[in-house]
Amino acid sequence: MLRISDFRPQAALFLAVLLVLAGAGCHGQAPAPAAARPLAHPAVETPWSFGGVEGRQLTSRHYNVLTTTAPQGVGGTIVGFLEAARAYYVDLTGLEAVEPDDGEKLVVYLFRTRQEWAALTEQITGQSRDTVLKVRAGGYCYRGVCVFWDLGTAATYSVAAHEGLHQFLGRATIDPLPHWVEEGLAVLAEGFRIDGGLVTFEPSDNAMRVNTLRNALLGGRWRSAGRLAAMTSMQNLDESPFNGGDYYAQVWAMLLLIRSDASYTAGLRRMCRDAADGTLADALGLAPLEYRRLQRDGAVYAAEIGPRAFRHYIDSDLDRFERRYIAFARQLARLPAE
Repeated sequence: MLRISDFRPQAALFLAVLLVLAGAGCHGQAPAPAAARPLAHPAVETPWSFGGVEGRQLTSRHYNVLTTTAPQGVGGTIVGFLEAARAYYVDLTGLEAVEPDDGEKLVVYLFRTRQEWAALTEQITGQSRDTVLKVRAGGYCYRGVCVFWDLGTAATYSVAAHEGLHQFLGRATIDPLPHWVEEGLAVLAEGFRIDGGLVTFEPSDNAMRVNTLRNALLGGRWRSAGRLAAMTSMQNLDESPFNGGDYYAQVWAMLLLIRSDASYTAGLRRMCRDAADGTLADALGLAPLEYRRLQRDGAVYAAEIGPRAFRHYIDSDLDRFERRYIAFARQLARLPAE
């Protein structure tokens, strides 16, 4: 996940790298695919324009999509995909976000061109046009609003599914989830198949993450579960040769393992519920003032809350989990057992 440089921590801007989902299945135990859901979905359409470009506003049960794309291609199915993705987020987390009133729907911008995307991004983030245009492919979620441009149907959907998970959790939770959990869940949302007008989310079906995971294991770039639990996605920039792709591939594998074990999954759901209820600090034995102090800095929050939450909700024995994690990751990467 790239970020526009010189971002403000209080308004963190996450940018998604282009995700190519080539449909490579993974060996090893993994969660079953979610239910197939139709891409066709009812929406109220009204005129909308941006910068003199005519577009449409598409309003569905949970989303308000503002787009300059044509009704054909991704512009004709984006609402259905977002609604299907949202249902999958509920499956992943066990949470049901607050039902929106008319003025509280989740807002998504989908532009026909990168130039249109850059113009809005410049407006809402205050970043310069030159900085914005360094991003070659992707999208982001900024203060609860997702902004994408048309990368082609499959790539646009993969970015939208990842960033939409962040948007969903922003509405569904009071306390922020540990960074490794939220990013891991977002990467799980990237895998999907479309067949006969139906979309099925398949978290293990992610060829790019498989390849990166294999390269990390073979190239000496593996990070333990305990280390990942204490990191933010940006910290890997200072840990060469470990990189952003390695981070996302490894939290993907970690969340797949957690989702493949009933006891781990139950702990993950308790963590999500406590975050939704605003009781994460109580569950972790933190005083309110101390918890608020930790929240002021993302890296500090990750370092303190991430490992503590892992031990409390998932497995108190990090060494035991690590042994399972490495074996599971090698299966995913189609490597022989050590």
